[in-house]
Amino acid sequence: MPIALLQYLYRLNAIALKYAARMLNIPKPLLFTGTQAIDDLLLFMSSSGSKRPLIVTDNALLDLGTIEPIQAYFKQHNIAYDIFSDIQPDPDERVIIAGVNALRTAGNDTVLAIGGGSVLDTAKMIAGLAHKASLQEKHIRRRQGLLKLWRKSVPLYVIPTTAGTGSEATMAAIITNAENNQKYPVISPIITADAAAVCGNIMTGLPAHMTAATGMDALTHAIEAYTSKNASSETNRYALAAVRLIFNNLKDCYNQGDNVQARQQMALASTYAGLAFNKAGVGYVHAIAHQLGARYHIAHGLANAMVLVAIMKLNQPACERQFAELATAIGIQASNPQAASFAFIDAVTMLCHNLAIPQHVEPLQIDDCPVIAKAALKEAHFLYAVPVYIDEEQCVEILQQLIKPRYNS
Repeated sequence: MPIALLQYLYRLNAIALKYAARMLNIPKPLLFTGTQAIDDLLLFMSSSGSKRPLIVTDNALLDLGTIEPIQAYFKQHNIAYDIFSDIQPDPDERVIIAGVNALRTAGNDTVLAIGGGSVLDTAKMIAGLAHKASLQEKHIRRRQGLLKLWRKSVPLYVIPTTAGTGSEATMAAIITNAENNQKYPVISPIITADAAAVCGNIMTGLPAHMTAATGMDALTHAIEAYTSKNASSETNRYALAAVRLIFNNLKDCYNQGDNVQARQQMALASTYAGLAFNKAGVGYVHAIAHQLGARYHIAHGLANAMVLVAIMKLNQPACERQFAELATAIGIQASNPQAASFAFIDAVTMLCHNLAIPQHVEPLQIDDCPVIAKAALKEAHFLYAVPVYIDEEQCVEILQQLIKPRYNS
């Protein structure tokens, strides 16, 4: 099929997504913020009828004692609970099945997720599929894409422990296919959290490298939402606020992990960015990063950070106005929009440098690039309203920039 016709079909698909987003009743979670946010969320849960929650988390947070205050709250109020913590980065269908089985066996009536993006995405799917008896991997894969999950199972409450994914605010979950190790999205309003505690206090112990990666994840969400063809005045407000907060606070969080005020601002930025891309969508950065993460088990935010500048340079001619507006939002002054747009790209590049983001993907080989490019373009072209379209050859060229040079001794 001619490239021009393909791009026309992709654009029609993007327009359809835009109008679907406008027509759908896309819910927003009830947000509790500030130092008392977690206590407020737990009180809201119990007053809403939660009698036996399933705490979904990971073993690292269990070992760190992160959830001990929450366990203490439940014990103090005589609330029975269970814990499912067998979650690894890039969760696949088998983890979701185990979680659903745990919930059904214990008879839990609520899911409370405490963790980063992998935990929150797993919890979304557990809560969304809790009604499904004899759940199998194929049942989950059938939910890939848009609006394949409609039945609300049990209430979902979330406490993000990283400021990056924005999963606490979105109707999407990213799952890894256990057979081919490729990631795919499940997008449905019913997996949106009912309520979330956005609390910087719980993030103060996050290591610097994770702070950097998750913060760049949030920045990528905001930038890709702002430059999406499906952006709106609403999503732009969230994206602008997120970019401004990230540039004002991410370096402080990276250099001073116990800076509660900066952590709280970054937590809000992550949520705002999530609200932005929840309707506007993301783009090629995410499509490529999803494949790098699934194939090489690179943290999603880090993969985004390594790809972001290359895609921004590619998009610059089509996104000059948007980049110039983002430059203004972070205090950059320039003589004209073109200069401002390049200055914003430079600012993102410098931020990556200040956060010690690596420039190359260590295990990436040249023979891997066509396979990754093909999968990334399949995701992007049918799910995201990207500002410009690229072909497989262009995508391979971007990937080749991420290959670490090998020098002969």
